[in-house]
Amino acid sequence: MAHLDVVSAESEVAAGQRDLVIATTNVQNARDHAKEVVEQKNDPDLDMARIELTTQMPEPRDADVPQLEGALSAALANRPDLREAQTNLQNQNISVSYTRNNLRPNLSTLAFTPARACRVIVPRC
Repeated sequence: MAHLDVVSAESEVAAGQRDLVIATTNVQNARDHAKEVVEQKNDPDLDMARIELTTQMPEPRDADVPQLEGALSAALANRPDLREAQTNLQNQNISVSYTRNNLRPNLSTLAFTPARACRVIVPRC
């Protein structure tokens, strides 16, 4: 896996963790707001109460998770930056091959053969 892919994946993980923290904060803020709406006065017992969600998220099925090959082909089809990176990698491979060929020794040969003057005698009749 290329270094750029690893960095991109780490960046996506960090963004996901940041989104999780933001979502957790938003849930806590919504709980606090719900408590304020229910009770207008400060009640320490109500402040300690927790609001539990009754609807749970469904568990992902195997059909929900795409296969690796399908996910990669969809990513290549839908993300022009990945296609550009792949093309740049191919161009760099061509440059490496060209540079290697230029580092090899060069052998040139030159051959010279002098032309001889020939005299042709044609008999007269």
